[in-house]
Amino acid sequence: HGSEERFRNIISHNADGMLVVDLDGVVHFANPAAERLLGRSANDLIGRPFGFPIVAGESTEIDLLRADDPPLIAEMRAMHTRWEGAAAHVVSLRDVTERRRIERALRDSQLRLALALDAISEGLWDWNLTTGVVYLSPHWLAALGYKADTFPPDLSYRERLIHPADLPLAEASL
Repeated sequence: HGSEERFRNIISHNADGMLVVDLDGVVHFANPAAERLLGRSANDLIGRPFGFPIVAGESTEIDLLRADDPPLIAEMRAMHTRWEGAAAHVVSLRDVTERRRIERALRDSQLRLALALDAISEGLWDWNLTTGVVYLSPHWLAALGYKADTFPPDLSYRERLIHPADLPLAEASL
């Protein structure tokens, strides 16, 4: 009895929505996080169609349109299970709305930067000290007479651009 209570506690306090959906698509269980994500009570969900196609073993994103709340984007994963002696799916739902918003904002920012750099025709290079990755903009390379894919994305490009006699001084200045 104690292990069942611990299991119920874990499921009911999980941040991800968890549902049990039979092979006909009918919901048989929903934890509190699933209720919050779907904007419906467990009583309203249980015995009704889930409404999304389920592919066990795969991850997909679904749009959750909720009556009184803003829509959400959820990552859905499903696995085969058995529920009360019958084949079913355990479905987990994770809210990825904020992550997708941040990714979209990053893409928009990168596009604006690329457009601005193209508009001013200035060269740019950037060196990520943590990863060692180097970015050399097409304008920067063109100013030196090179094409965009001439050099690998690391510091080895310097060996082709800096005279061998000047390389130790260049290395020391970094």
